[in-house]
Amino acid sequence: MKPLVTFKYFLFTLQITCILILSLGCSNKKIPTVSQSIQTINKDVLKVGLTSITEKYIKKIELNLLTFWAINGLASIDPDIIAELDKNGLTLYFNGEKIKSWQIEPNARPNSFEMVTDAVNIALEYSEEIRAADTEEIYEAIFTNVLPHLDKFSRYAGAKEAAKLRSKREGSVGIGIEFKIDKNFMVITRIEPNSPAQESNLQIGNKISHINGILIEGLTYNEIANQLSGPIMTDVTFEILRDLPVEPLIVQVTRSRITPISVMEKHQDGILYFKILNFNHNTANSLSVKMSSAINSLPSLKKGIIIDLRGNPGGLLKQSVKVADIFLNSGEIVSTSGRHPESFNKYSATAGDFISDLPVIVLINGQSASAAEILAAALQDHNRAVIVGSSSFGKGTVQTVVRLPNEGELILTWSEFISPSGYQIDGQGVLPLICTNGADLDKISLIKSIIRGKDKINNAFKFWRAANENETEKMDLKTVCPPNKNSSNYDIEVAEQLLKTPKHYKNTLSIISP
Repeated sequence: MKPLVTFKYFLFTLQITCILILSLGCSNKKIPTVSQSIQTINKDVLKVGLTSITEKYIKKIELNLLTFWAINGLASIDPDIIAELDKNGLTLYFNGEKIKSWQIEPNARPNSFEMVTDAVNIALEYSEEIRAADTEEIYEAIFTNVLPHLDKFSRYAGAKEAAKLRSKREGSVGIGIEFKIDKNFMVITRIEPNSPAQESNLQIGNKISHINGILIEGLTYNEIANQLSGPIMTDVTFEILRDLPVEPLIVQVTRSRITPISVMEKHQDGILYFKILNFNHNTANSLSVKMSSAINSLPSLKKGIIIDLRGNPGGLLKQSVKVADIFLNSGEIVSTSGRHPESFNKYSATAGDFISDLPVIVLINGQSASAAEILAAALQDHNRAVIVGSSSFGKGTVQTVVRLPNEGELILTWSEFISPSGYQIDGQGVLPLICTNGADLDKISLIKSIIRGKDKINNAFKFWRAANENETEKMDLKTVCPPNKNSSNYDIEVAEQLLKTPKHYKNTLSIISP
């Protein structure tokens, strides 16, 4: 009998063991382990970023909400990491189990960045996905979950993207070429206008065998690009192949700061036309130089100037102020206000409008935004230009750029700008005096109808400038002349007709009461 009992005991033990094995095998719960390769989080990145949001953002943000949004960003890397916020504080869960809680007293100001750093370190211990992520992914997860809660213009740029944004704003150091690799040669495909490359003997199509004495064959695209990069006022040396028996040509080009072209021009029939693509560090100077040159070289230029801001997304606020100053002798150009003391500014024109005797037309559409709207509103409010087109985009906020210790950037909305006549451009935009959107009249008939309806138009502008912060009211006002994203030749034809008929220009300009 004893062997039978032993056998039954063995079967019972085997069943229990199998149940335990199956239970463990079927469970998808992760067992927390501390990895030896836990990423080192730079607390200063979180400190600078989160502190900047609390201090500089245009609206006050509750710190418990900010902390909650930041920690919940980790869920984009590992959905098992979840934070919950209630009246007692903040709780962190992993796989449904509470792993940390923070009590937040009523009316307290929690140290947001320390709590977020604490949460990240705890998540690193529990989550394989968090441990596998690099630090940049963690910063991005945190900030990109916070900023959409603020507004659509505040955002985070990692180190690589931030470098590109800085280059676009400030210009880059280089020689101004684009290239491709073809059969072990570097081939120039584009040369930037007004760049060191354009001023040298380099030409599109040049086949380069050596750069800085290094053979091109075997180099990657990035390795060649690295050879092009370097400090300002240093040289890049190229060896350019030529047909035998001619020896290769050696060309030396000095690196300098290159700012993308933002102003294009043409002139005909006594009218000077400028297309401003955006507002970068060189826009005002470029426009001033081109305008002075054209006026001095074209004594017959008497009819006027067209400034085309259609499709211009904006750019640097101070550049739009400098451009407005070219056309104005005095008066306020724009004011800004926010929550941070440094966000309150008032910009005014200075004496020296060297084109005061020339009529000005400004073209705008539904994609003219931000700095472009500052310029259009300032010239309109001072009766210095007739605005033609459709209502503009209505981005009336100013973003400040916070550089982070990881070389990334936070782009934060920190103020809004107000036109000289006192209305907020944000959400409303600039109303053109001559609305071409939906117009079915020929250009002369349209201009005459505007002049005939001057009282009605003047009243419309009074309502426009008196609009409050009610978003519904602003949207209703924009139906007067709905934004149009397209750029039509009709806009230019109307502008040219106005400039060719000084009487019509004068009568149109006088419609709006300052």
